[in-house]
Amino acid sequence: MPGLIYSHPLIYQLFMRLIYGKEYDTRLKTIADLIEPGWSVLDICCGDCRLKKFMEPNCEYLGLDVNPRFVEWAKKSGINAKSADARTSSWPTVDCVVLIASLYHFIPKHSEIILKAVATAKKRVILSEPVDNLSQKSRMLSWLSSHLADPGTTWSNERFDKKKLLSFLQGSGCDKILQNGREIIGIFDVTPQNVT
Repeated sequence: MPGLIYSHPLIYQLFMRLIYGKEYDTRLKTIADLIEPGWSVLDICCGDCRLKKFMEPNCEYLGLDVNPRFVEWAKKSGINAKSADARTSSWPTVDCVVLIASLYHFIPKHSEIILKAVATAKKRVILSEPVDNLSQKSRMLSWLSSHLADPGTTWSNERFDKKKLLSFLQGSGCDKILQNGREIIGIFDVTPQNVT
């Protein structure tokens, strides 16, 4: 059963705004600027699908999330979304795969998700992951996080710090690394060399 943060998209948005403040939208705008006009985009663990608001209107968007309540809410808002577990479902081939603040859900098998994303994307994979996490500040915050931020699947409450994420990106063939507020962006430009 999902924790409170994932019980409804509006509650999720409230928590995200409390956590990120002004960065909630500016970080999404930074990510959207890395997506070329006209690209097809797969947003893994799409949450409230807010990224779509900042993308070029001629981009083809599909959000994928394990939470059916979020997916139904997106559909009612006219957003293309599908309920599926990213770990076990097949992904459609698209120009760009995006993962925003969700890689930690897949620890310790996060490398498999990146490999799957690179195999799925024709042009680019964009990963933006927080490295300044409230859950790392104290045991109490870690405990709260483990209960409030459970997406409703078997998952890890472990988080990336800056050193660990940079090490992972540098060892995974990431082409470019950018600071994105409390998050770090890793860009994988897909070429025949790193697909094989």
